[in-house]
Amino acid sequence: MKATLQNYRQAPRKTALIAALIRGKSVKEARVILAHLIKRGAAPTLKLLESAVANAKENNKISNVDNYIISAYVNKGKVLKRWM
Repeated sequence: MKATLQNYRQAPRKTALIAALIRGKSVKEARVILAHLIKRGAAPTLKLLESAVANAKENNKISNVDNYIISAYVNKGKVLKRWM
């Protein structure tokens, strides 16, 4: 299942490290990792993971017994234009 987080204001370099930690893990392992991780992006990533699991349950009727995270990636977001 797919879930996206848009307009999150943190450097993609920092959040990509968090995505790399959970890539390829089971959902249970990823929850534990994100719950104990001391980084600012861990909480929104955990919320995004829960959203993806809920989407899988609701839309595709998939139980979360053997769910694995196949891919997790971070792209750059919008750039704020600032002027004086």
